[in-house]
Order: sequence, then C-alpha cells, then structure tokens
Amino acid sequence: QGQFSDDELMKIFDGFSDCDKPGAVCDDPRFIGGDGITFYFHGQKDRDFCLVSETNLHINGHFIGKRGDGMKRDFTWVQSIGVLFDDHKLFIGAKK
Repeated sequence: QGQFSDDELMKIFDGFSDCDKPGAVCDDPRFIGGDGITFYFHGQKDRDFCLVSETNLHINGHFIGKRGDGMKRDFTWVQSIGVLFDDHKLFIGAKK
C-alpha cells in the first residue's frame, strides 16, 4: 500500500528536474559537470562511492538499485550525497 511503480514515479517526476544543465545528477546516474561534460557512473547497489576528490572538496554518493532478470549489471540511482568542503559537512538523502 502506498507504493508507486517505477513508471508511476517517472511520470510524477517528469519535468521535475532539468537533467541537461551543469551540476545535474540524473538517471543511472548521469552527472553533468560545470563545464557541461556528461559522464555516466555505473556502480553497484547498496555501496558508497567517491564521486569527487579534490584538496578541499570531497563528495561521496550512496547508490541503491536492483538487478532485473537477464541484466548484466545493477540498475542504480543515487540515494544520498555527502559533501565535505573545508570544515563544512552537508548530507542530502532520500528516506527510501
């Protein structure tokens, strides 16, 4: 009860974010840097990954997902992001 199918969620969030602008993180996941260059990250579900590591900036992402029948890899999406900048810490995450 209260659960949405993947198709229903896509309809709800269609147009919610602009996945083609610099700084966007969308899909499986697709990142667009400040310079407009797009790269795709294929991780594993229920794992943490370092997405950016610089002298004064560190960004980690926690990926969740599933693997369907016949799939060779996990279908993943970003559940949460952690950012360390100087002595500042920021966490953004979905509850489910």
